[in-house]
Amino acid sequence: MKKAALVIVSVVSLISVGAVYLYQPQSAQPIKAHSQQDTTVDLSSQKDFFEYSLSSLGEQSLAEIKANVKTGESQSNSLGISAELFETYLAYKEALSKLEPFEGNSLSLMELEQLNNTILSMQSEFFTDEQIAQLFDEENRLRQLAIDKLAIRETELDSNTQQQMLEETLASQPEYIQQSERNNALVVQLNQTSELESQDKYLARVDLVGEEGAQRLQALDDKRASFNASLDDYLEKRAVILSNDFLGEKEKKIEISGLREQSFEQKQWRRVEALERNHDSESSN
Repeated sequence: MKKAALVIVSVVSLISVGAVYLYQPQSAQPIKAHSQQDTTVDLSSQKDFFEYSLSSLGEQSLAEIKANVKTGESQSNSLGISAELFETYLAYKEALSKLEPFEGNSLSLMELEQLNNTILSMQSEFFTDEQIAQLFDEENRLRQLAIDKLAIRETELDSNTQQQMLEETLASQPEYIQQSERNNALVVQLNQTSELESQDKYLARVDLVGEEGAQRLQALDDKRASFNASLDDYLEKRAVILSNDFLGEKEKKIEISGLREQSFEQKQWRRVEALERNHDSESSN
């Protein structure tokens, strides 16, 4: 996907929301990709269901994904999942990926407004007003909010006046948009704690998310550190196998596959393979 499409994601900063199980009879279960086995079907919105389905692309063919959406359409659910709308959504995303990229790593106010107008126009070509509201209301609001915030920052007003205008702009948004902004601000603050020493980090997190939240974050840190240690050990052993001149390419693949299975849980194998490719790509540069 080109940069313009990627910019959309960074501008939108969609709020993470919980997922729930989609009830399906035993005879009509969608086939999950390997990477989705320990996840639940995301029914936060019809758009989230479409994106969840597309997240398996590469592991599953597009035809298989369409069949899964068709299965979802046949089930009783409050979203009214439509396989026909999914086809239109795919065409829209393909058109979106063909947008000409902008130069540089960030967009000016004029470029952001131009991108917003292009996206809105494109949505009107593919969807009805009702479908746009259903699929893109939050995304469009967040993108417009980003434009409004950038416009305020580019004024020559003093910082206090700018802050007041920003607060008034945010206050005029629906509650779920305000919550998204609060979540984004919290993520920034939590990221800033990563530079602190262990005890100071924990105390700072307690201030931000409470004792229970700080404990969950610490558990995630520990899990991540354990995985990284296992990965480093695995890559060292894998390098030894790759450098063994007495093994052929087929034997090396078998040895590495066995090492991967011994070192990680099955649900992590796909992730490890992707990290292997990144490691090899960085090593070759």
